[in-house]
Amino acid sequence: MSLASIPALHLVGTPAVASAKVAHHFACHREARAEVLARALRRGRRWMMGGAAAGVVGPALAWLVEAELGWAVGGFGVLALIVGGINNLETRNQAAKTPEARPAGQALLQRLLGEFAPQARLHLHVDARSAAEATDPERTARSPHSGYTKSYHRHPWLTLKGWLADGCLLGLTFTHLQKVRLGHPMRDQTQVQGRLRLPAGSQPGALPTGLEKLHVAAVPGQPEVLFWGVLGTEVDVLPDLRRLLQAVRTGPAS
Repeated sequence: MSLASIPALHLVGTPAVASAKVAHHFACHREARAEVLARALRRGRRWMMGGAAAGVVGPALAWLVEAELGWAVGGFGVLALIVGGINNLETRNQAAKTPEARPAGQALLQRLLGEFAPQARLHLHVDARSAAEATDPERTARSPHSGYTKSYHRHPWLTLKGWLADGCLLGLTFTHLQKVRLGHPMRDQTQVQGRLRLPAGSQPGALPTGLEKLHVAAVPGQPEVLFWGVLGTEVDVLPDLRRLLQAVRTGPAS
């Protein structure tokens, strides 16, 4: 299984159905990532084992036949040991940093799904790959200092829309922005955009100020509130989103 072989999840269904399918989607990504990391570790071990063998055989061959070839083999063995060790170290560091696909995003989704009406028809799109894994570069640029080419990716990995239990319509999109150099992410950023529509005949209350992650604005003449912001991880939006929901729900009826 590879990450590219896991299709994005498109769903129209109840929160219970969405919760089960979301859990399966993330489980597939965890399994695929574990397999990719295991292959990388095996490749590093093969380099190290081959290097160790060459490092022993090379000097022995040089001592027996007094040939420069033996020392060359030994030198290759040392180089292979170094390459294998670096590969294993980088792979283990990667595994420590990304043990699974979007853990904060999965936690956010499971919490949000509990806010929707049990029989609501949710419209859901989930693709747990990173921006660089899922998309071609939106643009590229060469650094004038290092000379390396950097690529910029944009990936709307989560879109969710449905009726909350109190009758509000919530829609939001999370977009992953990623800058990559030589296959390694240099910068990760998550943007959120959303819309909250109140039941007919309602108007939002006073919108909260001083939100840490979100900017909010009411739509003139409409029972709607727009919100947007930049996040470290997706779950960062929860405190501000809860404050926003509480504020608009206490608005006066018109």
